[in-house]
Amino acid sequence: MISKKRILLVACCLSLVIVCGCSPISITEEQKKQLISADPVFEKTLEAKAEFDSQIAELRARFSGEKSIYESKAVMLRREFEARRAQFYSDVNQIKSYLSPQRKKIKVELDIVTEDYKNKLRNQKAVRDMLNQAKSIVDGKISATLSPKDKDEWRKRYDSLSQEYDTITREVSLLKEKLYILKLKQRSLIQ
Repeated sequence: MISKKRILLVACCLSLVIVCGCSPISITEEQKKQLISADPVFEKTLEAKAEFDSQIAELRARFSGEKSIYESKAVMLRREFEARRAQFYSDVNQIKSYLSPQRKKIKVELDIVTEDYKNKLRNQKAVRDMLNQAKSIVDGKISATLSPKDKDEWRKRYDSLSQEYDTITREVSLLKEKLYILKLKQRSLIQ
């Protein structure tokens, strides 16, 4: 037969394990009756354990309810965040669109000025070529047998081409400056 001390020791260990909740050990009603008959004082411990189990179950149920509340709040916050993010990007795009007409206007102006600049450069080259040819004729490099009247006409033509070349060179310089400013405007509006 098992001694009372041994049963008491096992009962105490069991009660500690049960009360601490370290391990969910359950015993049958028959085993419970055996414990009480071996140690009638242990019945109070078992009653306390039943009360603790009830409290734990109540806490677990309350926590489970709160858990679902917090989880639904988290889902709601996630939805609010996603909606706020979508609104943010919508607002940003709307603000960016306010400058769209200015960007388009600058782009059109830039295209026009670029084309003008290229045309002026072609004109400048053509006038420079005619100017060089006229200079060669006036200097006698191309045709040494020109009459003084023809030479005088070529000299007038050379002077006229020289003025035209200077005018075109100034226009090219102004267009180059305008292109620089337009490109600077275009870069300043990039987002």
